[in-house]
Amino acid sequence: MLHSAPYLFNSTQAQRNYTALYFKRKGARDILVKAVNKGCIDRVQAFSK
Repeated sequence: MLHSAPYLFNSTQAQRNYTALYFKRKGARDILVKAVNKGCIDRVQAFSK
């Protein structure tokens, strides 16, 4: 599952959006929290339903 993690931190905005959606669907909240804390994605993108 974490093979997609680099896209969440080092990619275009569109790739980060798709990767965030992937992790949301997998229930990987911890990786989303890290991405929000690093400023890669915003809270709405990470935790909206």
